Amino acid sequence: MHVLGGKKIKGFEDVSFSVKRGEFLAIIGSSGSGKSSLLKCMYRTYLADSGSMLYHGDSGSVIDLTTASDHEILAIRRNEVGYVSQLLQVVPRTIAVDVIAEPLLQRGIGIDDARDAASGYLARLRIPEDLWDAYPSTFSGGERQRVNIARALIRAPRLLLLDEPTSALDPASTAVVVGMLRGVNPGTTMIGIFHDLSVVRELADRVVVMKDNRMAGIGTPEEIL
Repeated sequence: MHVLGGKKIKGFEDVSFSVKRGEFLAIIGSSGSGKSSLLKCMYRTYLADSGSMLYHGDSGSVIDLTTASDHEILAIRRNEVGYVSQLLQVVPRTIAVDVIAEPLLQRGIGIDDARDAASGYLARLRIPEDLWDAYPSTFSGGERQRVNIARALIRAPRLLLLDEPTSALDPASTAVVVGMLRGVNPGTTMIGIFHDLSVVRELADRVVVMKDNRMAGIGTPEEIL
């Protein structure tokens, strides 16, 4: 951390697992155990200083996310990998429907078709229709989180990374999001951080447990929970 005179904070170490195509892997553990740092290294928001993360791309290529160039990472993000962060960060003065439609516009889809698809996600996620043309900066935390989820899902990524996607949602909205995640294309691989163990039981094929910045175990929800 440059602002602290080069102080180093250990995010995590000794983590090793593989994920199959179409599998849903949940990551659980107490706050500060390294879960978000691990996910951000997969998305390359953080850069791991050792080890490797091998991503098998749509073209059959294998890319090490710890050593890939910025150009390769941007291409993967644009075409294959989606990320749902805990906080929605968007361009100011962009209305909600356009925030969600943007990934489709980047692929060359017409604005009317992109907005129609975005509107469908807003409706399914129970965002009031009078907010579709409003700025997300005026939304509640739960509404922003649902916009974030819709923006990631509309891209139909091969790999979807989820950092506590239901943390700000009420039970009814959580149920809707869980239903949508269960209905995602079977070929989409998902890796998600969760604190709600009932959601883990519903969604996960396997669970990784983080403790004291290390991987403490891996298994099925029945074995772990």
